[in-house]
Amino acid sequence: MSEDQSTATEPGLLSLGGMSPPPELTLGLKDLLLLPKTAQDHFWEALEPSLRVPLPKDLDKHLLAFQRQHEAPERRLARALSACRQLLRQAVANNLTVAEFERDLVAIADDEAAVTRILLPAFERAVPIVREEILYGSLTDHGKLLAGVDWRVDSMLLSHRGRRLQSPIALVTLRYIEGKEQRRITLQVLPEMLDQLKAMCETIVRD
Repeated sequence: MSEDQSTATEPGLLSLGGMSPPPELTLGLKDLLLLPKTAQDHFWEALEPSLRVPLPKDLDKHLLAFQRQHEAPERRLARALSACRQLLRQAVANNLTVAEFERDLVAIADDEAAVTRILLPAFERAVPIVREEILYGSLTDHGKLLAGVDWRVDSMLLSHRGRRLQSPIALVTLRYIEGKEQRRITLQVLPEMLDQLKAMCETIVRD
């Protein structure tokens, strides 16, 4: 078979939107199968933090410990992680089902049973992680996203405006993401406004 004919018959992957797999992806899957059996069995422990964006600050330290524990060659593990990260993230982004992802693995893996054994459970675990990140990213691309709430209650006794006020004041700090930055704003909230916020939350949850 000529080189042109061979290239034309390469399978298009649903994970990649119908495109043929790049060489580094297929080579990375081969590296995955060359890892020690114990590294394959615990591969998710290295893959899970590698899927995240941004990558965890302690990822290098974590992977070094994984390499030593499972006697996994550094470069081979790195290539396997890179290929699987690309494949899983693209599969989730393209909303593949488990069956569709398995079909992709069968199409490109030399040992489909072994790759499926490792990556099919990983795909199911990766879906909520990557989907949440895609959702957060899609929202923060276009505005501020609430990321957390901290609060405390104080009592205001007096000010230059008056005495014996004896009013409880809630201090509410909203932590939000804007672009790639996390920011915060602290608001003083009177009891009447707390009642309005409570009613709003109850309505949103109920409806």
